[in-house]
Amino acid sequence: MPLGRFAPFGRFLIGFSHATTPNYGHYSANILQSNTAFTLGAGGGLDYRVARHIAIRGQVDWLYALFRPSEDPGPTFITNRNVARISAGVVFRF
Repeated sequence: MPLGRFAPFGRFLIGFSHATTPNYGHYSANILQSNTAFTLGAGGGLDYRVARHIAIRGQVDWLYALFRPSEDPGPTFITNRNVARISAGVVFRF
């Protein structure tokens, strides 16, 4: 619901993420060859309308992926991902 030139928004996502690393013969770039994880994402932000079809957007997102490493994880294994992202950009509305 717009508040003058400002339009706040939010979102929540639930699903799965998939990670795969290549296997070059006997050498693997990562111990984890393939893995699918339960994933949650949430975020929100604010659009500031500068013209009828153009706005400036600022947003914050959070992503959590529950990856399980292989039996011998080694030094570079993929584990749970818990990351945040701050971004800004231009929105074009049609």
